[in-house]
Amino acid sequence: MRHKADKKKLATLHRLADAHYTKIQSQMSILNSREAELNTLLGQLQMSISGRAATIDIETDASVFSGADPLWEGWVQARRTEINQQIYAIRVEKQNLQLQLSKSFGRTEVLKNLRQKSSNRQWVSE
Repeated sequence: MRHKADKKKLATLHRLADAHYTKIQSQMSILNSREAELNTLLGQLQMSISGRAATIDIETDASVFSGADPLWEGWVQARRTEINQQIYAIRVEKQNLQLQLSKSFGRTEVLKNLRQKSSNRQWVSE
């Protein structure tokens, strides 16, 4: 009788550990998606800089003479800094989640192995 109760406890613990592991995986997936979005924005920003540099004629471009070009360059630099800071924050959060993910995976695997051993023990003891 005690064996059945232990098996139920192990099954419950395994389900909880697996749910926790799945939750952390989901959080990591969200962070990966957000990081990819930010990297895309950063790439688009770089392409706009390259495109602008390729098309501008410093001697005749009105934006250079009006002062708009330096303002745009300042905005681009500020935006690039902001995006890089967001990427950095995401990477720090991902690193912390990776530690949690490793621990959670370990718990899930240990409980899975214990359940398997418990099932095997049932066959041996009967």
